[in-house]
Amino acid sequence: MNGSSDGLVAKIAPSLGSIFWTTLLGGSGDDMVYGVRVNDDLEVVVSGATTSADDFPTTTGVYQENSEGNSGGLDAFAAVINPSGTALVHSTFASTAADDQAFFVDLDNDDNIWIYGRTADGENWPVSEGVFTTDAKSFFITQFNPSLSEVVVSTSFGSDQGFGGSAGNPVAFLVDRCDRVYISAYSAAGGLPLTDDALFQTGGF
Repeated sequence: MNGSSDGLVAKIAPSLGSIFWTTLLGGSGDDMVYGVRVNDDLEVVVSGATTSADDFPTTTGVYQENSEGNSGGLDAFAAVINPSGTALVHSTFASTAADDQAFFVDLDNDDNIWIYGRTADGENWPVSEGVFTTDAKSFFITQFNPSLSEVVVSTSFGSDQGFGGSAGNPVAFLVDRCDRVYISAYSAAGGLPLTDDALFQTGGF
């Protein structure tokens, strides 16, 4: 193991009685795997964060083969592992020059790869034309194609009052069968704009 932690991915039997395979994922720094899904080819898709800016394993032709230079800081990543856990199929950084973490990963009907997380540099996170965004940009949602070679759509958003601020963290993420996106997170009164028919219009209830 390198650093104080390495990411770990494992495939476990339905009975929980045995482990089919286990692998570490990381470089010389600290590495964390937060999210995991399985695509239609039974490949394992993961997301997380790493401080291994110089040697986290990435693959040729992906969106971001190298870190943006956040030496010692956190870089988000997404990766695809083959069904037997023996090879890295695709792997990319998804990062700015500040701290970024991809807490969740999900797949849509076309096996496009979606990540949801936090960034300390939302102004430099890719924001596609016509998407929902806010002036404060501390959370991100990004959709990659299945090979992680390009961003399909991406946005960054947040609030200075909890949701996406220092007290906010992503909690859950889902892309449904119609490719609609759902998120949850810590929030605060005066956070993201509420819809007119919101269940609750104020916090502290």
